[in-house]
Amino acid sequence: IGQLYSYWYQLKMDREPHLAVLLPDEPSPHLSALLEWLGIGVLWFDNDTLATSSTWLRGLADAD
Repeated sequence: IGQLYSYWYQLKMDREPHLAVLLPDEPSPHLSALLEWLGIGVLWFDNDTLATSSTWLRGLADAD
């Protein structure tokens, strides 16, 4: 999580961060809640489909 913020700051320090992580499997409810609280989106693979619990990433996950 710290690396995400560090990379964003190095690249776009004058902009509000919008970050997301891509995981191989659905994260635990605890991890999903933590990422949501931090404003970090989460994506994972559900078989061959991209899934998310982040409302702002739903369009990306729903795209075929």
